[in-house]
Amino acid sequence: MLRNIPLMLEMTKAIVESTKLPVTVKTRLGWDEDSKNIVEIALQLQDTGIQAITIHGRTRNQLYKGNADWTLIGELKNHPGIHIPVIGNGDITGPEIAASSFKNY
Repeated sequence: MLRNIPLMLEMTKAIVESTKLPVTVKTRLGWDEDSKNIVEIALQLQDTGIQAITIHGRTRNQLYKGNADWTLIGELKNHPGIHIPVIGNGDITGPEIAASSFKNY
């Protein structure tokens, strides 16, 4: 879906409109290093009516290689236009790292 954002938004909106249950989305920072567009995607997803978003701190091309990049997760979390919960995901391997993630991002 990260290669077809209009379809992602259309499908998400249809799901939100078809249920009374809260709808959340989990996605990645972007497709690859050249398309880390999660901030603009998340703002658009929020407009579809989702209740929360979880961001995995890697691109699709990275899969699970390399370190998760929490910078964009923090940018999204602190964006003045975001009014839904933002949940970060990736490389949380213990309570100390989890606590640090809450403080730093």
